[in-house]
Amino acid sequence: SRADQAGEPIRGARSGVLHHTIGAVTVPPMNLLYTKGLHRFVPLIRHPDLLTIVAHFWPRPLDERRFPVRKKLYRTDEETQVLVEEQSAGAAPSSHLVLVHGLESSSRAGYMKSLASAALHAGFSTHRMNLRSCGGTESLCRTAYHSGLTADLEGIVRELAAVTGRPVFLAGFSLGGNV
Repeated sequence: SRADQAGEPIRGARSGVLHHTIGAVTVPPMNLLYTKGLHRFVPLIRHPDLLTIVAHFWPRPLDERRFPVRKKLYRTDEETQVLVEEQSAGAAPSSHLVLVHGLESSSRAGYMKSLASAALHAGFSTHRMNLRSCGGTESLCRTAYHSGLTADLEGIVRELAAVTGRPVFLAGFSLGGNV
């Protein structure tokens, strides 16, 4: 039918439960997704606002003994320096991953540390970038960051690529993803 092709919701055969069809694939609602032999997943916290708050304070693993943190200042223009916390996966990392935080955050945010940890264990060197005036670096520049300011990130990526000769990948969170 036309609803099937358009990806619109349709009534399923199972007791009138609503399903979504995308192309030739029918996807049941999340509360019906079970895996044979496994129990249904029940989240510890259901309220999205509370989940956001708890996630901020939840401990995040980042082995700073195995992967020591080196703080480096990158000069991106005559009046600006940007602080980047760097960790290496070894003498010859496979690649570099530059992480950019979200609004009003810093390189020390839990989500930045979690992804950095996973990347380090996968063989990447990580570079957790503080946007201008973030992470205690207000005195290192005369202007604040904004979502259209890409020059700082571009300068860091160009320098990493030139110095290391290895591929450089980017990961941004929220505002950092926009940059």
